[in-house]
Amino acid sequence: MIQRIIHKIRDTFFFEQTYPIYWKGNFPDWETAMQQAKGYDDAAILERIKKAAMAVKEGKALFERDGKLFYKPFYDYPLLSFLLKAALENNGKLRVLDFGGSLGSTWFQHRALLQGLDIQWYVVEQPHYVALGQELFQGDKVLQFYYQAADIPEKAGLFVLASGVFNYIENYQNFIQQLLSVEPYYCFVHRIPLYDGSKNLITCQFIQQDKNFRTSFPSWIFSQQHFLAQFTPDYQLLAEGKSLDNIAARVAGLPRWFHNFCWLCFMKNTPQRTLR
Repeated sequence: MIQRIIHKIRDTFFFEQTYPIYWKGNFPDWETAMQQAKGYDDAAILERIKKAAMAVKEGKALFERDGKLFYKPFYDYPLLSFLLKAALENNGKLRVLDFGGSLGSTWFQHRALLQGLDIQWYVVEQPHYVALGQELFQGDKVLQFYYQAADIPEKAGLFVLASGVFNYIENYQNFIQQLLSVEPYYCFVHRIPLYDGSKNLITCQFIQQDKNFRTSFPSWIFSQQHFLAQFTPDYQLLAEGKSLDNIAARVAGLPRWFHNFCWLCFMKNTPQRTLR
């Protein structure tokens, strides 16, 4: 009983100090949410990620995510399973289009377990990330950076990865269609907030990794039904699961915690590959 009271007091009066990542607000439009946020084009974020990527390149850390360095292996096994499945079906050849992939974070995180494959990892990002990636990793035999999906050199048998990206794009439908237009075999959508309602919600997501770094940006919380419909009729949902245990939120229409920060794996429908 006492613990429940303490927890309620903490969530009521110290919510923002308690959770390093949380969603807040329910805005009528994207522009209104933008007025409450710093956004991903914040120069401090790019500089933080650049320093972290340099540390990874120099072997001082295994990988980085959003500028945070990781020194021990940590594998995303659902994603890794489907990457290996795609390679197995293509005689060991793997071509990944990593949409919104920063400076190759996911490649560095998993490269130790992808050795031996014929692999190219194409990152499609915002222009300032692409320019920096091309500068830092010039001559890399695997990791390459492009401004749009249409620019990548090999499109046959693509595996599209979109991790923590669609919910931060106002016109996300256009980007989904651009990615599907290159006709990937698989599309793995990772770290996507979904809920059971009938309409998408516009919120702000706040991140505070440490006392010196705090940022925020507009974020959709998608109606699951609406989001899945973006991939039909050419793709079908092959598998799904949870990216994280829960999400801390102060969003009208949602509980304080909701358990739908998800990954989804879609497969292209063909006469030979359609599931029965």
